[in-house]
Amino acid sequence: MLWVDCRPRAAAFPEPVQDSVPTADNLPSMAKFQTTQRARTESEFVIQRLYEITSQYEAGFDAQLKALLALGCERFGLDIGILSKVSGDRYQIIQAVAPHGVALVPGDAFTLGETYCSVTLAADGPTGFEHIAHSDISSHPAYGASGLEAYIGVPVRVGPVVYGTLNFSGSDPLPRKFRDVDIECLMFMKSWLEGEIQRRDVERRLADAVQRYEELSRIDPLTETRNRRGLAEFLERSSLRGLFESQSMGVLLVDLDDFKAVNDGFGHSVGDLVIQQTARSIEASIRPSDVLGRVGGDEFLILLPGCRSESDCTEIAARIRDTVARQSISVRRRVAQVTCSIGAALISSRSLSVSTALTKVESLLCESKDAGNNRFVFGRSGKRRDEALRATQA
Repeated sequence: MLWVDCRPRAAAFPEPVQDSVPTADNLPSMAKFQTTQRARTESEFVIQRLYEITSQYEAGFDAQLKALLALGCERFGLDIGILSKVSGDRYQIIQAVAPHGVALVPGDAFTLGETYCSVTLAADGPTGFEHIAHSDISSHPAYGASGLEAYIGVPVRVGPVVYGTLNFSGSDPLPRKFRDVDIECLMFMKSWLEGEIQRRDVERRLADAVQRYEELSRIDPLTETRNRRGLAEFLERSSLRGLFESQSMGVLLVDLDDFKAVNDGFGHSVGDLVIQQTARSIEASIRPSDVLGRVGGDEFLILLPGCRSESDCTEIAARIRDTVARQSISVRRRVAQVTCSIGAALISSRSLSVSTALTKVESLLCESKDAGNNRFVFGRSGKRRDEALRATQA
């Protein structure tokens, strides 16, 4: 038998029906009254069980969903309960309850047209069959493939969009007819599922937005490299994980020479392009393990974990200096070209912060600027500067 209930339902839990109580003048209605009372008792039982299941927040959604499917199987006298997600012609199991030996697991996917749920979605409402062999869908591909004899299901929506189906089925014909109370119970479960799926979807999208915001708060929007906060969190996480234990670290502070002339002569939009190109040039010059961040208008801080010698540090500094000097941007037959000055230091990575790293190399950068453009100055922490300074010009 196929039936479709498309009546609009304004609330998840319908208003109680006010039945008249049979009297001596109303005895023929006694059977109907008792039937209504039994149905109400069954409906109230499902509501109570559903409330108990949905109140177990600490159990998690998967456990709640399994309990709901088990409740449906018990209510309808069927073996299999499934929440599915439908996308186009793809039917995927989100969660399933089935007898031992029936291989239905979350993630299994089927062609929608080969499931009874295609009938449910086409009907756009609850559908049920007590004995499919004797129904008008006995030729459905799902019957030939699975041999399931009984089925009841309903579309599940998130807002106006069809999410999938909530459905229950069994290998044997149902020995009774589906009743209105069955539909009512099915709709109760569907109502909770729709609300919970939508709530979880909103929470997921909100969490994604927060995560994206957190990521953006660590990133310089112009160059898409780390900003000061991003560098600080990198140092903190690495220190907690013990990555810097007994290691020294190279620190480079790169500043573009006469960058103000680029902004004044070509405009700030071209200046931004030069900053972006400089970031790419630096990234191409450092190792995969090194970390780049923009800490000022035209200043970049580079952390070089594991640098153990002056030569390791100065080799990278020289490569950055030469790569930046080769970059250029053509603007209306004019060429914007810059060089950079670099302060370089090799320091202990223990208890290192962005502020201490900058403190170590800012004075060295000033030394480099004073000595002339397009050069770097190296200094080692813990030694007198006049003994450790090395100025190198291209």
